[in-house]
Amino acid sequence: MKKDYFDNELNNVEEEFLSADGDDWNFDDDVYVDAPEDDMYAGGGGVQPPTSDPFIVTLYNSTDAAISNVDFLYAAASIGGTNNGVTAGITVSYDVPNITYAMFLYSLLTQSVKIAEMYIECATTSQLTKVIKLDTGNVRGSGGYRLITPRVNPFQNQTTNLVASKIFYMNGFTQLTLATLAAYTSVTFSFYPIMQSSSINQIQKPGKGGQSFSSPQIDGMKILDKKRLSR
Repeated sequence: MKKDYFDNELNNVEEEFLSADGDDWNFDDDVYVDAPEDDMYAGGGGVQPPTSDPFIVTLYNSTDAAISNVDFLYAAASIGGTNNGVTAGITVSYDVPNITYAMFLYSLLTQSVKIAEMYIECATTSQLTKVIKLDTGNVRGSGGYRLITPRVNPFQNQTTNLVASKIFYMNGFTQLTLATLAAYTSVTFSFYPIMQSSSINQIQKPGKGGQSFSSPQIDGMKILDKKRLSR
């Protein structure tokens, strides 16, 4: 009985960390909807939030051979380490003015972000579709992983970019692993959030520590929450 109580309390703390307003985020709660713009906030009585600015990370293989299992992110264990925890031979940059990759990692220690779309750019089409392993964790030492398999939309004309519309959570325990990065090749990931919470915001504005964003609709698809539609 006592163990169940503490497990429940830990779950509550984790949910509050992931969603500052106490909403229970779950992969099953998220749906992909092709709907008119006004439908997204129908009945909500509020003004549509702005589209988010992306987090932009570029990886470059500076060697003459392909490198497998390219790890990046995982701020909780990477900050201050060699190459900020990124696999040897890989140069990493954060492509937002006046912000370094290390600063981006630090920000993930104090906030949790719900990513809706991942925009991938690379001059080599075959590199675009390399599998990405998403590892998640928490302060209890538990977690899991899922595989993201990017695919070029058969209806798009571009061959140097694609959109992976996969919802996942990014924080200090999130690690991404790119299966392979070809020699002398760079690949850029732009992560578009639809929800962002911060422990600092939660202190300043209790109960309103999160910020919602509109779907970027990079590939013309709207990503909505069932809860938002029901309000």
